[in-house]
Amino acid sequence: MKPKLRSRARSAALQILYQMDLGATEDEAFGHVMSHFGTPPLDNGYLRRLLDGVAARRDELSERLEAVNPEWRQDRQDVVDRNLLLLSAFELVEGTAPLKVVLTEAGLLAERYGSDRSSSFVRGTLGRLAEGLSG
Repeated sequence: MKPKLRSRARSAALQILYQMDLGATEDEAFGHVMSHFGTPPLDNGYLRRLLDGVAARRDELSERLEAVNPEWRQDRQDVVDRNLLLLSAFELVEGTAPLKVVLTEAGLLAERYGSDRSSSFVRGTLGRLAEGLSG
């Protein structure tokens, strides 16, 4: 059951980061998203770890992502793509989940919340980031 709880935590984290990117405070975004996730259980500890980790390492994660995809600066990216990349980059850098899990989950979230091209863009960027981390 733990993987499903973490999947839900990732989805909630993405939605919170998205709302914060559009101007909501963390408390506002957290309250709004959690009201929608009240029924299905999720891994609250993992959600908190993701949000805190992205907040603490945002500049570093942004630099790493721009280094592997310089033609797509973050200010040119779709809000969903940008926040999904930050979230997934944190998981890769911290090693909180295996590469395959991070890529699969990121692809699914991109398909669900992003544009038609989000999934391939996100997976490609994360794949290049992962290559740099392992080499």
